[in-house]
Amino acid sequence: MTEIGELNIRVPGLSEDAGANLGRMVAEKVTAALPIGKADRYIPELRIKMQGSVSENTDVMAERIAQQIIRQINF
Repeated sequence: MTEIGELNIRVPGLSEDAGANLGRMVAEKVTAALPIGKADRYIPELRIKMQGSVSENTDVMAERIAQQIIRQINF
């Protein structure tokens, strides 16, 4: 199992509910992309920097964030 200790996603202009939904979407996308059977891993913190617009589709935004996380984890 891979565990990320803390991941904060800040999107100015996004409501708290929309931000929580975005976080769930990112978590689901990252979980789906992780290979099964890898060794246990704990990642205390990830830093992701992105530029975009709040008007961007949240599914697209979640996919972009998830892909950055996956690249940083190096799977």
